[in-house]
Amino acid sequence: MAERYSMPDLISTHGLILLCIASTDEQTVARLAEVAGVSERTVTRVVTDLVDAGYVTRRRQGTRNAYAVCPDAEVTDPIGHGWRLGRLLELSPRSPEAAASQPV
Repeated sequence: MAERYSMPDLISTHGLILLCIASTDEQTVARLAEVAGVSERTVTRVVTDLVDAGYVTRRRQGTRNAYAVCPDAEVTDPIGHGWRLGRLLELSPRSPEAAASQPV
């Protein structure tokens, strides 16, 4: 019997949520969770990490939060060190949903 292999995720949950915030107009935690395929609790934790790192801003808009990417934030990852976040995001497709549905 052949063994089953699963494909590894190439983008971390943090990276995926960041891409979702950058490209999704309806940015509720529930919507971000749906697009990223994770729980709302995970989105809340990841967004807090992204805000603390300076990659995302969070502001209150009525009864909910609005999120925005900080394109001038410096990437602190060793591989992307010295890059600005906006430049890195230019390399990604505009919609994580579209990217997931497109064949490679």
